[in-house]
Amino acid sequence: MPQLDISQQVERLRRLAGDFEALHSQVNGLAYRPGTDALYKISPLILKVQDLTAQAIRQLPALDVDDSRHTTSADSRSRLQTLASVVSSASLAGTDLANALYANPYQGTGFLGS
Repeated sequence: MPQLDISQQVERLRRLAGDFEALHSQVNGLAYRPGTDALYKISPLILKVQDLTAQAIRQLPALDVDDSRHTTSADSRSRLQTLASVVSSASLAGTDLANALYANPYQGTGFLGS
């Protein structure tokens, strides 16, 4: 397995952190009206959370490779645990957004059946 380029990995993680921070700002500033407006504003954020979570998950194996220089550094375990907690927190945030969408009343929309 090729050696992990630490500087590239650091840059990837910094970009990912910036993307998460931008998404956090978007979610905190989110305002919507019940119904279709909520659907159109929340749905893209859920997709973005899922995309960023997938990117974070792809970084985990890169940091946990047995022959990596990263695993020999003193705080490698805490870095790996921090990234894993980011994956967990992002997943929970996505769930919260999905629950907000689920709780949306969709008033004014007619549905067939009971």
